[in-house]
Amino acid sequence: MARNDPRISWTVDEIRRRCDVTPSGCWEWRGARNEKGYGVVRRNGRNVYAHRFSWQVAHGAWPDMCVCHRCDKPACVNPEHLFVGTRGDNNADRDRKGRARHERGVERYNAILTDDDVRTIRSLCQSGHTQTDVARMFGTRQSHIWSIINRRAWAHVD
Repeated sequence: MARNDPRISWTVDEIRRRCDVTPSGCWEWRGARNEKGYGVVRRNGRNVYAHRFSWQVAHGAWPDMCVCHRCDKPACVNPEHLFVGTRGDNNADRDRKGRARHERGVERYNAILTDDDVRTIRSLCQSGHTQTDVARMFGTRQSHIWSIINRRAWAHVD
């Protein structure tokens, strides 16, 4: 879309007015957000990320690549905190800043099983219990039990 496209009716100042400015200079989107905290705005009949929309308004065209945050705050839409890069660039930026999630097993924030549970699950399945029955016993899904047995999950547990 070109800068003079009638569908681009907002200005950077109008975006800024829809935000709370933090001491770090982030413009935190006050509107709708998704489950990961990214701002969402409805444009041309579809939802788009508010930070992508902000970048587009500031630069005049939709980016062909990812719009990444220098500030690492998903709700930030300050064009000065955004840069365009590939998914690899975004992942490298994440890793450089030490934000990569490498937790496994009980270290994961959403773990419902323990290492001992995993050993028990493997033992039960080897002794003839069905994956579905074992999943019910442990309050998880059959597909998760399959992943445990086939070491796609919890591979670090002997």
